Amino acid sequence: MSSVKRIVAPAAIACAFAACADPRSKFDEFGRHVVDAAVEVRVDAAPVDEIPDVTGEFLLSMSPVIAPDIPFQYRATVSLDQSGDIPMLAMTLTPLHRDTREPIDGFDSTYMAEVSRAGQFDASGESTVPGEANGITGAQVDVKLTLHGIIRTEDLFCGDLEGDVVRPTRINLDGSTFAAIRIEPGTTGDALPAPVAGCPSDMPPDAGAPDAGAPDAGAPDAGAPDAGAPDA
Repeated sequence: MSSVKRIVAPAAIACAFAACADPRSKFDEFGRHVVDAAVEVRVDAAPVDEIPDVTGEFLLSMSPVIAPDIPFQYRATVSLDQSGDIPMLAMTLTPLHRDTREPIDGFDSTYMAEVSRAGQFDASGESTVPGEANGITGAQVDVKLTLHGIIRTEDLFCGDLEGDVVRPTRINLDGSTFAAIRIEPGTTGDALPAPVAGCPSDMPPDAGAPDAGAPDAGAPDAGAPDAGAPDA
């Protein structure tokens, strides 16, 4: 389930998410900042004994490549069905107000995906981000996204995303990141934790897999001298 994503360089283009008077010129302006040659391949992770069950409610945050410090935040209602041969992940995303972090009704979207035995998934969907949830410009935008993620624990899944703003003007979002952290059902507003918009750097590489880099605690250290041997 390898995925290829095109990396785009961050650019200070606040109008990219707004209904600008001249969207064509703004799109061209953004296009001049796109790094056309940088392509990154996401390598499949190792299989795990058991995929962590992420059924429940999460705070899902997306960090757009054009404004990484202004994440879009959602309440994600997640179910992981492992009853069949292929585990299935379903997410209902409800946008949160950019200031109050309260759910905004009428803008739910659904993302679904098969999950590999390594806990990886590619979930695609289309969403409308209301202006109240857009902390970049406050304008309503339509997006079409694919979330390339991995389930790390029962309380965290994260990864990269690719796709586009499709209205009011087309803007490429490849190279953006996301993360979802578990919350108590019904948690909103000031009770929500701080958003996490990417995979933590200190997380192990695979969901539930043993750390291949850890030495065997029972094995002698090949690099250490024998304390009882004479000094050569």
